[in-house]
Amino acid sequence: MVVIDSLTSLFFFIAIIISFMNYNKSKNKDNLWLIIGINFAFLFIMAISNVLEWGGITTALDPAEDFIAMLVVFVWTYIFLNLEKY
Repeated sequence: MVVIDSLTSLFFFIAIIISFMNYNKSKNKDNLWLIIGINFAFLFIMAISNVLEWGGITTALDPAEDFIAMLVVFVWTYIFLNLEKY
């Protein structure tokens, strides 16, 4: 399980970099790429928290992960509703 969470963390980190690279090229007025990058950062934090939890290292980030997991749903909803415009 730790290997899968580690790979997930790596891919979310790559997605954050790509999102911020596209943010500089974006012509959108509502900063949608910035919001997408922030959402990927949230997912990266969740994946790191899972690596630490399932690896038996620490569960200190677990309350923050639960809160972020609730936020991610709302952020994805906002992103998908705004993508309809384009």
